[in-house]
Amino acid sequence: MKRNITFPFLEVGLPKGEAIVYVVSENKLDSESQALQRYGIGADYFGTEAFTIMSDDEWFMKEGKAQPNIIIDNWRAIAKEKQKAGFTGVRGAVEMKLMLNYSREQLLRLETMLGKQFTINQCVMCLYDVNRLEEKQVIQLSKCHGHEIFKDIALKTP
Repeated sequence: MKRNITFPFLEVGLPKGEAIVYVVSENKLDSESQALQRYGIGADYFGTEAFTIMSDDEWFMKEGKAQPNIIIDNWRAIAKEKQKAGFTGVRGAVEMKLMLNYSREQLLRLETMLGKQFTINQCVMCLYDVNRLEEKQVIQLSKCHGHEIFKDIALKTP
């Protein structure tokens, strides 16, 4: 299910000149890389500067802590780096499992802050297992995002 949504979302950015960032759990790096290649996503781009796949530890953690300002700084840095390299923007998909394991309070703070930080040339899909969240947390996350996809349903937040 996740790949049926995530892979086309990422792929559509490549012809637009967007750089792709895909953040997955450390233990899924190899399997997700192989799945992307089987899917055929950006075969000409995979393994180039246009396509970055990295672990959630690498993306979220600094000095053993996952803090919203670190993640926001990561988005700013990668957007600046990719723009300097000639890309029109950055399109990302990020598994949020590590943040759920670490601190739900920090996660909600991050999501609240992120919406205010993204520029017009950044588009990111946060990937959650909502079964690991309380109903009130799902509602809070919904308020942070302009769109949600649950199973086969896409919703736009008014």
